[in-house]
Amino acid sequence: MNDIEERFVTPKLRGELTELQATWPSAPDDWEQAAARVVKELSFTSGWSLDRDASLMEGYYEQGHWSILGRAALADLITQAEKIERCQIRLPHIPHSVLTSMTVDKVVETLARKQSDYGPRNIDRFGQQGLSVRLWDKIARYQNLRLKGVGPQNETLEDTKMDIVGYVVIAIMLELDWFKIPLSDDLIRHPEHE
Repeated sequence: MNDIEERFVTPKLRGELTELQATWPSAPDDWEQAAARVVKELSFTSGWSLDRDASLMEGYYEQGHWSILGRAALADLITQAEKIERCQIRLPHIPHSVLTSMTVDKVVETLARKQSDYGPRNIDRFGQQGLSVRLWDKIARYQNLRLKGVGPQNETLEDTKMDIVGYVVIAIMLELDWFKIPLSDDLIRHPEHE
């Protein structure tokens, strides 16, 4: 295990992952089901928010508490979705396409679409170390934009939060040995993967 893996896979997290695996009666059937299990677990939040507590991000990253970062980013996305849904009820004239709901299912759907585009080789090549760099890029971007107090020139802050959630989910899936499970579409096209 290298330094990055040791920082991320703390004894506490390894214990939590072992407990989680024991609560699931069987291995996931496909990549989406594996991601859904992890995202649903992350959706039980601790009340921490990236929007409120951006200054804490670096410490959690450095200490290897990536799951806390994932929980906070996901909580912010779900909170935003709930606000949007409440607005839509009050303002029904706003098109639904503008007010998309960011639910746990939507997070999993987005992650699965990205996995379909990238495939497993991009993560496989550098593992947790590569995820560490990608996650840090997103944290630094988020903190920089919050510090400047300006809107982003490219992807939204919600996209950045989604990427943070995605990298944390992938890191956990790697640790559970679920990352290479094929997507459901791949199982249909290539049944020999089963």
